[in-house]
Amino acid sequence: MMANRKSNWIIGIGNSEADGVSLHRVYGSKAAVKRHLVSIVKEDKLNDSEGFDYGTTAVKDVEEESGTLHAYAVFSDYHIDYTAKPETEPIVL
Repeated sequence: MMANRKSNWIIGIGNSEADGVSLHRVYGSKAAVKRHLVSIVKEDKLNDSEGFDYGTTAVKDVEEESGTLHAYAVFSDYHIDYTAKPETEPIVL
């Protein structure tokens, strides 16, 4: 998939303090989705700035494996994983 090509993406957010996974659909290029993941991490960091230890706070740190994008946030008592996958690819649960 080309970085500038726009498509639908499914973002799954798993919080170790919550039950289940939150799913969101976004439309954009791979670069835009990477920026979006970082913005979600930064928003969660602001919501618990005292508990935030480290995480994906720069686009260059978003990991990519087989077209799937990964970001994370680690807090003192919990962690959050963020995964984005193009909707055109099968989602394995």
